[in-house]
Amino acid sequence: MPLSEQIKHKLKAISQRVSEVEQLLADPDIIARRAEFQKLSREHAERTELVQRFARYVEVEKLSESRLGEIE
Repeated sequence: MPLSEQIKHKLKAISQRVSEVEQLLADPDIIARRAEFQKLSREHAERTELVQRFARYVEVEKLSESRLGEIE
């Protein structure tokens, strides 16, 4: 069952946020602020699996579309 464009848009935004959080977690200033580092680490942990699953969904969707194009 395909995802709605609204859901895809939200998942893309979450994916972008996870990328931002990864960059922040590598920042020495953030690492030095323990509470902020822990908060970002939790956010990253909570969203990473969702982002990975969405990336896989996008891969499968593209592969499916290309295979359908070959059939037609």
